[in-house]
Amino acid sequence: MKLSAAASAGANMGPVDAVQTRPSTFAHEPVTDLNDLVSLLDFEGAAQRRISHMVWEYYSGVADEITLRWNREAYDRLRLRPRVLVGVSKIDTRTRLFGQELAHPILLAPAADHRMIHPEGEAATARGAGISNTIFVLSSFTNTCVEDVARHASTPLWFQLYIQRDREFTRDVVQRAAAAGCKALCVTVDTPTFGARNRQARARYELAPGLSRPHLPLPGKTSGATGSQVFPDWTEPALTWRDISWLSSIVKMLDGGRPAAP
Repeated sequence: MKLSAAASAGANMGPVDAVQTRPSTFAHEPVTDLNDLVSLLDFEGAAQRRISHMVWEYYSGVADEITLRWNREAYDRLRLRPRVLVGVSKIDTRTRLFGQELAHPILLAPAADHRMIHPEGEAATARGAGISNTIFVLSSFTNTCVEDVARHASTPLWFQLYIQRDREFTRDVVQRAAAAGCKALCVTVDTPTFGARNRQARARYELAPGLSRPHLPLPGKTSGATGSQVFPDWTEPALTWRDISWLSSIVKMLDGGRPAAP
């Protein structure tokens, strides 16, 4: 989930190297003792104290955050159904997804700009996913090219894709991801246009000097003309199932199957 990709990296970051590498985005709080962090909310608080206000606002929410509240309320309504006397001396959390066996049904979801939080960025995230034995879904908004991330991955790597108006550019990105060893595409299908990002606009979010987004057509861009959007107008607004079929025709990522498009 986004929290574990961003918050845990921020909480875990060593301050000396980080401040020297990106002084405009990293805070100066001493290293957090991870033994003191016992829940995701603990990681979130520790991360907020360690990164700049600008970066925190970028990760924290969009528009009026109504959907964010609904999502949290939906989780609060979940109820566990306890079962007793069933024998739990042997627990097996393995599952299969798109032909791949996972140690547990947990994936590290795509989040942008990891090098705004940690100097090693997505490469460090890939190593962390390997330690946790989980799949890392690399964002199109990565600051580290997919080939470099793949070199640090010891567990399956997937790639999150925005289908762009420029089909040749999209084809190149997909084929690079496949060549690097990514096992599936996670195609974002709910962004024909992009909503307001109020926190980001107020904080005037921008990439730190020297950073880019190598798998976007405008890798150095962070906003539209008004500053209220994160994306320029390059995503495909007329996305249909035909585009998914086109993706399936240009690359095969899973053994014996087609790219996954959740």
